[in-house]
Amino acid sequence: MLTHENLAGNALAAFSIMPGLRTGPQETVLSFLPLTHVFARVMLYGHLSYGHTIYFTTPQRIVKHLREIQPTILSTVPRLLEKVYQKIQERGQPLPRFKQIILKWAIDLAQRYQLGRQSHGLYTLQLKLADQFVYRQWRQGFGGRLRFLLCGGAALKPELATVFSAAGIPVLQGYGLTQTSAVLCVNRGELNRAGTVGVPIPGVEIEIAPDDEILAKAPYVMKGYYNNPVATQEAIDAKGWFHTGDYGEITDDGFLTITGQKKSLFKLSTGKYVAPERIEHHLVQSPLVDWALAVGNQRPYCGLLIFPNRRRLQRLAKKLGLHLPLNEIVDHPQIVAEYQLLIDAANQKLPAWSRIKRIRLILETLTVTHGLLTPSRRLDRESTCTAFAEEIEDLYSTVVPSRIQSVTSPILPASASLTLEAS
Repeated sequence: MLTHENLAGNALAAFSIMPGLRTGPQETVLSFLPLTHVFARVMLYGHLSYGHTIYFTTPQRIVKHLREIQPTILSTVPRLLEKVYQKIQERGQPLPRFKQIILKWAIDLAQRYQLGRQSHGLYTLQLKLADQFVYRQWRQGFGGRLRFLLCGGAALKPELATVFSAAGIPVLQGYGLTQTSAVLCVNRGELNRAGTVGVPIPGVEIEIAPDDEILAKAPYVMKGYYNNPVATQEAIDAKGWFHTGDYGEITDDGFLTITGQKKSLFKLSTGKYVAPERIEHHLVQSPLVDWALAVGNQRPYCGLLIFPNRRRLQRLAKKLGLHLPLNEIVDHPQIVAEYQLLIDAANQKLPAWSRIKRIRLILETLTVTHGLLTPSRRLDRESTCTAFAEEIEDLYSTVVPSRIQSVTSPILPASASLTLEAS
C-alpha cells in the first residue's frame, strides 16, 4: 500500500538533488517506460511538478523520437544502452581501417573515464579531440540535447555508464523498489561512481544487515501489503527497517553496490547456499553473453545456462575463420574454448562450493513476450527455469555427456545449444 505522501515525497526528494535541473519547458522529457511501473510513474509525477514538457513513445519508436524530440531528460532501463553500445561497435566494423582505429581509440579513451571526477591535462585534451571525431555523433543519436539519462530497473554494466558519460551523455544509475516508491539511492553530479547505484536521496537511511541484506528507512516506504499483515511484518521489522531482499555493500566513500537478491538464493544438496546473481553478474560482463542463469537448488553443484549474444558470436566465429551456421558454430571447439575462458575467470572469483561445474549454451533470444523477461527486462528466473527444465536436468544427468552436445530449444525449434564440463 503506497500513499500519496509516499509517491509525491519520493518524486520531490529525487528531483531536488538533480544538479542543474530546470523548471518549466526548459526541460523536455521523452518517456517510453510503462507507467504501470513505479519508476516511470514517480518520474512522471516529478516532471509534472516541475512543469516539464513530456512526450510519450514506445520502445519500438524510441530511437526515431529521440532524434525528433531532442529530449533533455530520458529515463531508461539498461537494455537500451546495451543495444546502442552494441550498434556503435557493430557499425565500426565496415568502416575504413583509419576510421576503425579512431573509433577504437575513442572507446578506449572513454573506458578510462572516471565518473564524478574532473579530468585534467592531456586526458582532457584527448577527450575534446575524441568529441570532435566520435562522441558528438553518439550524442546526436540521443537527440543532441540530453542532460540527464536516468537508469534503473536492472543492473547496469559499469562500462556503459563510464563510456556514455565520457561522451557527454550523463548516465545516472539509481536503485529502489516498488515498496519504496521507486528511488532510494541515485548517482548524481560529483556523487557518481561506475558499478554503484549512488548514495541515498534525502530522507533515506540505508543499513547493511549481518547477512548483507540491504535495509532501508524512509518516508517513502510502503505502509504494508494490503490485507496481509504477516507479509508486512516480514518485510518491515519492529525497528521500522524495510528488508529489501537484495544483497549489497557500501563502499568506503559511501556508495551502495548491489551484489545479489536474497529471494533468488538457493541451497545445494551439500547444504551450502549460493547467491546466483553474483555468479551471473560475472558472466554478463562479457559482450559474448546476453543472459546467464545459475541453477543448482538441491543439486550437488552449480550449473549454468548461457544465452549468447548472437551478433557477437557470429563476429567471433568470423574472426576465428569459422564460416558455419549458428547451430554449428555453437558446437565448434574454438567457440567452446572462448566460453570456457569466461567460466574459468568467473570461478576464480567464487567460493569453491559455488563454482560452475557444467554449463549449457542456448541459442535463444529471451523476450518479455515469451514471459522469460520481466517488463523491466530482468530475467524471470522461475519462468526461464520452467522453459528450459530439460536442459537444466541434463546438467545433472548421471550419464556424463560428451564435451559438446546439441539440443533443441523448447521455444524456437531451429535453435541449438551445447553442454560442456567446466574446469
